[in-house]
Amino acid sequence: MMLPKTVVILFISLLFFFNASAFDTLKVTAVLDTALKQVSGVVEYKLPSNRRLSTFEFQLFPNVYSSADTPYLKGKPGLRRRLIDSKEWGSMAVDSILVNGKNRIENCSVEYTRGILALDKNTYAQQSEIKLYFKTILPETGDRLSYLGSNFLLDGWFPTPAILNNDGEWYHPNYADNSELVGGYFIFDVIFSAPPDFAVVGPGASLVASKKGVLLTEYSFLFGPALDFALALDPDYLVDKSIVGTDTIGIYYRDYEYPIVPRIKNAAEKAITYMTENVGEYAYKSINIVFSDIGFSGGIEFPAIISLSSPRGAPAISNAYEMLTIHEVVHQWFYGMVGSDQIEHPWLDESITNFFTLKIFEQFWGDTANLFGLAGFRVTMRDMNRLNATVYLGDASIDQPGYSFSGSDSYFSTIYDRGALAVETIDNLLGDSLSPVFWRTYFENNRFAHSTPGDFRRAIIEISGDSLAAVYETLINEPIRVDFSVSALSNRRLDSTRAEIEFILHREGGIDYPIDYRLYLSDGDSLDFQSVSRFATEKIVHQSPSPAVSVLLDSDNKWAIDANLLNNSAVVSPDNRPGFRLSAGMMFLIESLLSFVGGI
Repeated sequence: MMLPKTVVILFISLLFFFNASAFDTLKVTAVLDTALKQVSGVVEYKLPSNRRLSTFEFQLFPNVYSSADTPYLKGKPGLRRRLIDSKEWGSMAVDSILVNGKNRIENCSVEYTRGILALDKNTYAQQSEIKLYFKTILPETGDRLSYLGSNFLLDGWFPTPAILNNDGEWYHPNYADNSELVGGYFIFDVIFSAPPDFAVVGPGASLVASKKGVLLTEYSFLFGPALDFALALDPDYLVDKSIVGTDTIGIYYRDYEYPIVPRIKNAAEKAITYMTENVGEYAYKSINIVFSDIGFSGGIEFPAIISLSSPRGAPAISNAYEMLTIHEVVHQWFYGMVGSDQIEHPWLDESITNFFTLKIFEQFWGDTANLFGLAGFRVTMRDMNRLNATVYLGDASIDQPGYSFSGSDSYFSTIYDRGALAVETIDNLLGDSLSPVFWRTYFENNRFAHSTPGDFRRAIIEISGDSLAAVYETLINEPIRVDFSVSALSNRRLDSTRAEIEFILHREGGIDYPIDYRLYLSDGDSLDFQSVSRFATEKIVHQSPSPAVSVLLDSDNKWAIDANLLNNSAVVSPDNRPGFRLSAGMMFLIESLLSFVGGI
């Protein structure tokens, strides 16, 4: 039995412990025409009554697919080529805009994805009702908005308000290279109609009612607070459902995709368990994972729904689908519940998510789990992270807009790989006791809000202090290559009971933070020390009963960002341990002789 929407709205308000007025409501009524490959409908929105607004501004995301010349497609050459070949472009048009019942379309201008409606000077004085009548044409084999045959993935499919900043100014994301859909948090009240032979999958448990007709089935959804509202449709979807803790996982697949389903379910369960225990509760309580015929191999995250590219029955020879599933599930925490501007500060979205992906992947599959393996050749996820991170070292700082990178390779290397290793370094330096406190603090402070790099830094200072915040500033804001190394390890016998050990420690990258090192001695013992020097090159001298065999920097692997691990150790070369034994014997003989002579 479906609950009435008023009851569900009350439940949502209580569930998230928010005042009902904390988030605006977007009401969407729309129909999918599967023959024409388009969606048409109306979006209803009430302007905030406490803002003096001269314009109402909104996003028309599908216009990123409208021609080969859009900034978005120029940054996606594969997608651009497919659309050029198929000529099945996407777009969005607004036919009418009603303000308190009056059509003001003549006051509206549209440029690319930006819609601007000039308001009458007195409109701000009341909570004006806006109705946008729209039509969206779907691109064939797109990314987040796409169709292929009878498989549909709908994201950004209706116009949404631009982001209204605290200063009363509207913000429009720059949909260019390496960009994702950015929006504000809303309660989504959606009525969506589609042919009755289609399975319609929405976010989590958002479906509250359905009414089947001869030509169309009407689905009612209520969902939020959330950044987005996506749908997936296919007439051949089957479903596999499972429970992990108090959360539900639904996997929607075609019959030829079933062989991979148990592995995806296992990965999703592990990711939800880990994130719940170490970061915070999953707010939406249910998540749907769908296979989609999108135009690339990978996945896309939406609030409470994940799209994975179809394996199309091909055998899985690696753990890539597990890794992909974990990555998209982690996004439910960092993107879904803790929002950010994924275009201006993509590391807050992708670097943090990839850090947790690696952490979960290695916890449950071990640090040797293969991302790819064939005929005995194996590449782990950490191997790929470190390899990719070194490709563009020093090319770009981690905190910079996605569209400012020199290309997609530089973007992915910096954000997904070097960024993840930088976040891992910060996490390691926090230590086992402070790390969970930090992540829970950052999560709770920014839940259902757009976090900023400043919010991340403040959480570091709150939990750990200024010194680690300085490391964060260097790692995230500077285009640096971090490399710690040691060289020139040598020993000198002082007397029969003491040896002087000397080596050179090098710091590249300007990091001002202690680094641990360990001396391994010839008698089998080891000694642990810490260097607190600020110098790029430092000569370190110790005295010990036994000479050193080798020295190892960062033995606990805290500095994941270190670009070259091969120079983190040094051995005494050439091997002069026999000489030391001879020297020690001679020294003992001389000291004994002097003692004897002195005794006379």
